[in-house]
Amino acid sequence: MKTTIRPTVLAFAFFVCTTLSAQNKVASGYYITQQGDTVKGMFPRYSQWDRNPAEVEFTTATSQKPFLLTPRMCRKFVVTGFDEYLSYTGLRLTNPIDDDEIIVNRNYSSYIDETEKVETFLRLIIRTAGNELYVYKGSKRSNLFILLHNQPLTELRYKKYYDKDQINELADYKQQLNNLFGETIETRKQSAALERLPYAASELTTFLQALFPEEKTRSRQRNPADGWIIAGGVIHNSIQVAEEKYFLSVSRKQQGSFSPLFCIGYYQSLQRNFGRYFIYPQLKLFRFKTVDESSDGVFLYSTNYQVSLAACLEINGGINIINREQFRLFLSGGVGLAAIVNGHKMYQRYVADGHSAYGAPRKSKLAPATYDINTAVGIVLHNKVFLTAAYMVPAQLTYAPENMAMLRGALLGLGYKLW
Repeated sequence: MKTTIRPTVLAFAFFVCTTLSAQNKVASGYYITQQGDTVKGMFPRYSQWDRNPAEVEFTTATSQKPFLLTPRMCRKFVVTGFDEYLSYTGLRLTNPIDDDEIIVNRNYSSYIDETEKVETFLRLIIRTAGNELYVYKGSKRSNLFILLHNQPLTELRYKKYYDKDQINELADYKQQLNNLFGETIETRKQSAALERLPYAASELTTFLQALFPEEKTRSRQRNPADGWIIAGGVIHNSIQVAEEKYFLSVSRKQQGSFSPLFCIGYYQSLQRNFGRYFIYPQLKLFRFKTVDESSDGVFLYSTNYQVSLAACLEINGGINIINREQFRLFLSGGVGLAAIVNGHKMYQRYVADGHSAYGAPRKSKLAPATYDINTAVGIVLHNKVFLTAAYMVPAQLTYAPENMAMLRGALLGLGYKLW
C-alpha cells in the first residue's frame, strides 16, 4: 500500500512546492492623463496582479526607458485585452470580513469603522449601462467600489466584528445598492437576490448583469488553449489486494491488463495569471480484466476481476509550471466518480500441486461505483496537442475483508483540442 501511495504523495508535494509567483509579460496599452489626454505605449512588466498596484512601469514610443506610472499622474490606465485600472486616492475600510481572522484574533469586538488611506489603482470588474464596479485587494481584506456616471466613487461597505460570543456582520452594501438601483431591482425582480447577495466581486458582477446590460469596454483575450479536447491512449490496470492478518499467503502474483482509453473534456484556464491555473472536467472511458493469484502452500486461489466499462466523470485542476504560448508543462490532480458497468469477480480454488479445481467457482458482482482520484503530468504543444501521463490512486472495488480489492491504473494519453 505504501509503495502505491508514494507516486501520489510525490506528485502532490511537487504540486504544492512549485513556485506560485506571478508572471510578467510585455503588453500594449495606454493611460489617460489628469488633463484627459491619451498616451499610448507599452507595459514592459505587466502582471495580472493579485493585489492592486500602487505604481506600474510604462514606456512610450519616444521614451528611452520605462518610467513609473502613479495614481497622481493619470486618471486611469488600460492594458489592451486584459485589464483596466482607475486611479484612487482615499480611504478604505480595514475591518475584517473573514470569519477565521475574527475567531483567531478575537480582538475585533467593535463595529466602529477602521480605515486607512491608500493611493492605488482599482481594477475594473464590470462596466454596465450607467455604472462601474471596481475592486481593491490588499493584505488586510478586499474592498469593492461602485462608480455611477457623474457621481463620485463610493465604497460598498461591509465589515464583521465579534461580540457576545458570535460573529456579527454589517452588510451596508445591500442598502447602498437598494438606494442606488431600488426601482430597477424591483422591476427586474431581484429583491430576493439582493438579500442573499454575498460580498464578492463575482457575485456582485452577476447581480449587476441581471440589472443592466453589460458594456463591452475591451476585447478580452481568450486563452488559445481553452476548448474541447478529445483524447485516446492506453491504460494499464492492476489489482491491489489487502488481506486480513489471519489470511496468510506464502506467494502472490498478479496479472494486469492493458486497455484502450478514450477521454473527452473541456480545458478552461482561469482568468488571472495568464491562464497559469486551469480546471479540466473530463469523462474517461476504459475497461479492465485482471487476475490475482495467491497460495498458502496447500491451495492456489485465483480471482479474476473483469469490468466491461468503467466511466469516470472527474474534475481536475492544475498549474502550468512552464506557461509559454507554444509550450506548456503542467501538473494536475483531480477527483471524481467511476461508474462500473457489468463488473464481476470470479473466484476459484485449486489444488496447489496439480492446479485441479477444488470446488465450484464462485462469481460475485463488484461495487457499481467507486471513487476516482488521479494525478497527472503533461505537456501542451502549440495550444493544440496534449500529451499526458497519469496515475489513478487505488480505488476500492470489493468489501470482503479476506480479499479486499483495489483498482489502480497508469495511463498515457494523446489529445487534440478541437475548438
